[in-house]
Amino acid sequence: MKRVIFILTAIILLMSNVTAFGEDIGEQTEGHELIEDMILYYGCYGEAATEEIDDLIGALKEVDSRKGKLWADIMDYWGYIDTDITINMERLPENLP
Repeated sequence: MKRVIFILTAIILLMSNVTAFGEDIGEQTEGHELIEDMILYYGCYGEAATEEIDDLIGALKEVDSRKGKLWADIMDYWGYIDTDITINMERLPENLP
């Protein structure tokens, strides 16, 4: 009987903590969840997730304009690295010092 009471008490405490923390975390993130989602979308889908990432950047700019601008630049740079840089696999470029 003590075991059942202990288990029920533990479940009730865990459920109440999850609910309470879920509400507080949502207000205190200041865009962290949006940034995590951007990184996740880019990591999983790359350039195919451009529309979703742009929506997240817009939402981040509403929360914090400085972070929104910063992460827009970061995502542009990641896109440049993944698509526009020419990598010579066969030999080095001729004009190196």
